[in-house]
Parts: sequence; C-alpha cells; structure tokens
Amino acid sequence: MLYLQNNSYIWVMNKQKIVKVLGVISGLALISGFIYCIVNQNWSDAFLIAAFFFIVHVMPGYLEKINKS
Repeated sequence: MLYLQNNSYIWVMNKQKIVKVLGVISGLALISGFIYCIVNQNWSDAFLIAAFFFIVHVMPGYLEKINKS
C-alpha cells in the first residue's frame, strides 16, 4: 500500500509480508554462509550455521504443529 504523508510517499507493508521478506533474506544469507564455509572447508562454522538455520527456519513449523495437536 502506498500512502502520501508530508508530501512524500511512504511504502507501508503489513506485518506478515515483512516477516516473509525477512525470512527469505535471512534464509538466503544463512545458506550462502553455509556454502561459503563448505567451500573453504571450515566444517565447524558450517555445522553451526546449519544448526542455526534449523533452529530459526525449520523448528518453528514443527513447534506450531506440536502446539496445535
């Protein structure tokens, strides 16, 4: 949605869209960091990035399923 305020246009997004965009950006950053660590054979950092990706992007879906049942 585009609003005019104080003679300037302000782009206003709802909360769900912002969360989705930030999720995609953070997911791409984590995946690219993981690939970078694998290419440089930095295995401990690659494992930590993979674990962080799992905690941030995969676990919330499972926790919602568990809480609903």
